[in-house]
Amino acid sequence: MASGILSIGASGLTAAYTALQTTGHNIANVSTPGYKRQETQQMATFGAGFSGNGVSVSTVTRAYSELATTEANRAESRATEATARSTYLGRLDNLLGDSTSGIGAAMDTFFNSLQNMTTQPSSTAARAAFLSDASNLAARFSDTINGINILKDTAARDMSMSLKNINDMGKQVAALNGRISLAQASGMAPNDLMDQRDYLIRQIAGEISVTVVDQGDGALNLLVGNGQPLVVGDRVATLAGGNDPADPNKISLLLLAPSGNVQLGSDGTALGGKIGATMNIHNGDLADAEAELGRLAIAVADPLNAQHQRGLDLTGVAGGNLFTLPAATTYALPSNTGNAALNVAITDASALKASDYRLDYDGTNYQITRLSDNLQTAFASMPATIDGFSVNIASGAMAAGDSFSVKPVSTRANGIATAFTDPSKIALALPVTATATLGNAGNVSVQSLSLAASPNANLTQPVTLTFNAAGTFNVTGTGTGNPTGQAYTAGTPISFNGWNLTLSGTPRAGDTITIGANGVVAGDNRNGLSLAGFASGKIVEGQTPAQSFATTLASVGGQARTARLDASVQGAVRDDAIATEQSFSGVNLDEEATKLMQYQQAYQAAAKVIAAAQTVFDALLNLGR
Repeated sequence: MASGILSIGASGLTAAYTALQTTGHNIANVSTPGYKRQETQQMATFGAGFSGNGVSVSTVTRAYSELATTEANRAESRATEATARSTYLGRLDNLLGDSTSGIGAAMDTFFNSLQNMTTQPSSTAARAAFLSDASNLAARFSDTINGINILKDTAARDMSMSLKNINDMGKQVAALNGRISLAQASGMAPNDLMDQRDYLIRQIAGEISVTVVDQGDGALNLLVGNGQPLVVGDRVATLAGGNDPADPNKISLLLLAPSGNVQLGSDGTALGGKIGATMNIHNGDLADAEAELGRLAIAVADPLNAQHQRGLDLTGVAGGNLFTLPAATTYALPSNTGNAALNVAITDASALKASDYRLDYDGTNYQITRLSDNLQTAFASMPATIDGFSVNIASGAMAAGDSFSVKPVSTRANGIATAFTDPSKIALALPVTATATLGNAGNVSVQSLSLAASPNANLTQPVTLTFNAAGTFNVTGTGTGNPTGQAYTAGTPISFNGWNLTLSGTPRAGDTITIGANGVVAGDNRNGLSLAGFASGKIVEGQTPAQSFATTLASVGGQARTARLDASVQGAVRDDAIATEQSFSGVNLDEEATKLMQYQQAYQAAAKVIAAAQTVFDALLNLGR
């Protein structure tokens, strides 16, 4: 009898002691990251008949909700992704939006300086100031692209650091899986090990979105991307970064697994977390900004170069390029079997799109895909012209299945520069002039003379317009065809040999107008006025240069504001998800203090049961004396 009471008291003492240990463990780990509250599970033990044998501790469980933990992991991934995106877009917005040293300010100064130069075309100082401002504009393009490249390098380094963290933590999760599975097979509940694993998974979720699958033996498998296994039991794969095979300017992700390597691609949307954000920033937002600036640089430089070539400098020599631009870039895919080399040329700068392209050949037809919207256009042969540029096979030949990445604009703004430094080489004059002959009886006069869009080999050939009594005129000169009886209307352009002449006034019979080579270029600003006119010209896909840059700036600014809002929202969602998880599994010190008192009292009571059993045992011994 006494031994039964003694065993019951001992069991109560053991159970209370275990509960005190668990409660003390909870209190000690109240601030431990990832720790989940533990509870001692007790059950009554029975002997023969209806007599109880005390209590036993069945297990120590942890307060765990799979749903709450899963939602918190997802929220962590989204919040980290949104924060990273907001940070980078904010820096890009600041880079583009600098009101004193940015491209917008430099472009305004450039066109203002050009306009000022046309008012004093013979001034060396005005010409030198314009060249300085042109050089500054080119430098602002290059500096901005360099700033974007710094952001891209930072994003790539952030991605590398994230990959290192994921790989290190993945190894730890795999090791914990092995220990947990072994412990559970032995009938133990390794709560602290599972807490450590859950905490590591939460950290991994911040770096990349993960799907957690219970293996059934205590181990948890982690899947990334479109279901690729990162951790399976105690085996772990490795994530590695590299260049996209289709475009070395993009970063991509590779899963290195014992069963074979898997290309996860260069689109971070399916990856999530910080990895997804940095990949999309590097390959998407920053690359898009590069393409916008490249298109703007070409759209400004190309027509200005063409117009400048049509003028004469202070020495009477035809102008050359005003700006130099890097060449367009193409990349052959490593899988290509042909030996083709491509050439890209701008055909209409105003029609360019801020996009990269992919050229595919199936053995019969060529297909160009505009990557910004995946619009596909088929061509039966080369060269192919699309969106203001042409692509041709410069040498070799494409084989069936070959593909090329084509970048007509995105690499063009970095390296733009002025083509010369001598102010006298600025071609402000037109190569032709028109004058009314002295002694004309009428009052016909030259209102304007401009050049046609297409160059003409006979541009400077002398041409004479002779007016007849009937209000018509005859034309003589090389390249004109010498037509007669041409109707004259004041203000209506007369066009021959690549020039457009507008006259005013009323001529008399025998009056003449002569058009020919310009022999006096000093003080002539007519080509300069045409150059200055591009400031208000719709030369960037229907927009002026200033409007195009403002559109780009507004787009980036809008994305940055949206990203900040999304980061705030996702942060609040994460905090709420973690609070929900903590409300279920967190340690409440007040609750634990109450339990501590309860288990202390139980321990003391069990000790009294043992003392009572000892008294009974002593009484029994005394009966036998």
